[in-house]
Amino acid sequence: MTLEQFLYMGGYGDYVWSAYALGFIILVANIIFPILNKRQTIKMIKIKAENDQNDA
Repeated sequence: MTLEQFLYMGGYGDYVWSAYALGFIILVANIIFPILNKRQTIKMIKIKAENDQNDA
């Protein structure tokens, strides 16, 4: 079996590799978005705490 045959997968290569690519993109997004959301939430909490201290 050659690399070309493996990538072609009997004519289904386009579907298989696009499904792998989409799955990989979703997995990466599931890692990155929560990290970004956590950073933003921490920043908002710090700003709110500073505002509360200034008001007191």
